[in-house]
Amino acid sequence: MKQIILLIILSLSFQITFAQKEEWTKHFEKTKEATTMDDDFYATGDSTKIPAIFAKYDEALELIKQVEAKSSEYKDAIVYRRAWINMQIAFLYQKIKNNNLQQKYINKAFEYWPEFNSISQPAAGKFIKFDESNPLDLVYAKMIYLSAEANFKLGYYETGLKLKSKLNKIKTGVAPFNEWAASYDIARCHEKYYEDDFLYAYLGEENVTANDVFESWVMALELWPALKTEDKDRNKTPFNIIIDGIKSFTTDDNSLRLRAANALYAVEKYADADKWFNSYSQSTSAPLEVGWKYSEAAMKEPDKADARNAVTIIEKYSSGFSEYDWERLQKVYEFIGDYNKVQEIKNRIAEARRKAEEERRLQAQRDEEERKRRERAERKANARGNFSLAVATNPLMYIWADYPVSLDIRIGRVSNEFRVNIANTRPGKGDNYHFKQWNAEGITDDLRYHYSGYEFSYTLKILGSKGFSSTKSRRKQYVGGYVGFQPRYSMYDFNPEIINFTNSTSNLTETHTISASAQRYEFCLMGGFLGDNLGGFFHVDYYFGVGIGYRNLDITSSSDPNFNTGNYTFDGTTDQRYEPKRWDKLYVPVRLGLRFGINLL
Repeated sequence: MKQIILLIILSLSFQITFAQKEEWTKHFEKTKEATTMDDDFYATGDSTKIPAIFAKYDEALELIKQVEAKSSEYKDAIVYRRAWINMQIAFLYQKIKNNNLQQKYINKAFEYWPEFNSISQPAAGKFIKFDESNPLDLVYAKMIYLSAEANFKLGYYETGLKLKSKLNKIKTGVAPFNEWAASYDIARCHEKYYEDDFLYAYLGEENVTANDVFESWVMALELWPALKTEDKDRNKTPFNIIIDGIKSFTTDDNSLRLRAANALYAVEKYADADKWFNSYSQSTSAPLEVGWKYSEAAMKEPDKADARNAVTIIEKYSSGFSEYDWERLQKVYEFIGDYNKVQEIKNRIAEARRKAEEERRLQAQRDEEERKRRERAERKANARGNFSLAVATNPLMYIWADYPVSLDIRIGRVSNEFRVNIANTRPGKGDNYHFKQWNAEGITDDLRYHYSGYEFSYTLKILGSKGFSSTKSRRKQYVGGYVGFQPRYSMYDFNPEIINFTNSTSNLTETHTISASAQRYEFCLMGGFLGDNLGGFFHVDYYFGVGIGYRNLDITSSSDPNFNTGNYTFDGTTDQRYEPKRWDKLYVPVRLGLRFGINLL
């Protein structure tokens, strides 16, 4: 039951809140209706309509108060709407030419208007349908130019100057006329403020300089070409005031001189533009560039005099001209009509082309020599990269008195290993490593198989294609696996031993001092992991293999040159090691090891 009551209360609360919000929205929509302008009034300026219009404004402001009191959700929309209403009132007073009241309500609009672009249009947009043809920045720009106009007419020059920073914040979407009109009136405020002896003395001459005034006039002129024809026709007097303003000031700022010249040429005030081009060219650190700009502007006017002045500047700096520069100058002389100069320049261009062709030929020759040099260097680098020479050993073998050493020659992806091992018996010990598999079972003699000998092998290794990388010396480094094969040949000479034999013919025991030599022949399939030229220096090879082998044993007796093991039976305790049936056999060799070395090349 409690849950049902709670749901009913929540439902009623939601319905009340929704109803309130709907009511607030309707109130706010009425503010828009209340600020709809009377087209007839603006068409006729009929002052009898003013009371009815003000009544609408009062109604709108009262409705805004009601909405504001009910919810903070309308904050951004209310800021915009109040500024809008005050702006509409300012428009009304502009129409009836009441500058004081016009400026008063514009200032009120500025007070309500937040810093430009800080208004939250998404939030305000829930309650205001913004007119895309009249966005906020256009309204703001119109406010600025109307305020500048009113301030100028009222003599509030200092206030008018402050509008410049407001105008500078508007970057896009501004109607050209609004921006120009604002700049024009701000420029007039600049000039009057500068010329007002009282303000000038009171605030100090560093506050507004002649350059500030000059720049304002130039800015207003720069904006003029973008205006529509009807706007230009309506504002011929302001245009002449701008031109007179620029004529009235001088400047030592080269960038302003150039801006003034370009702006004057853009509005076809050629004589005035020439003055600033000449002034700029005499003081700039780049007079040639000025000359070019001067010539480009001069060729737009019918008079040839300015073009002649331009080429006078240009020719002072012609010593380093390229073909392109001469072609530019040729066009200027063609415009002037000096065909002797045109022919002279054509000759210069022909000579420049000849020199350029010669330089291209020489450069092509230098490029070819450089290409050959790079190819030689590349071949050398590739040769070093595709070839390496390393020596290596397995130090663990030293424990068994074996001394292996190998020479690895790698060419591309093929590594060739040539290995030799000096094999010995450890002093005082027999061998349980090479020959353990051949020992007689149960033999505990620690001196068995004393020998010395050699092992020779060759291993062909095919390296993987993805393990190569370059070192700082442009040599190739390989880290990766390999597969291959290894043939091996081993020969061992055993120390002489005194062995008891049973003669199979006479059945008598005979003692012989015998010498034996063994040979092994093996072939293994190999695999492993190779690090070649690691860091440009080290060689590491971990290998393993398995294959097939064959061993045989030759025995001679120092006391009987005709000694033949086939005629004797070996003693079962000490002599079984030399039993013929234990030799001349196939076996399976298994290889596993690790070699370390250094790269020599």
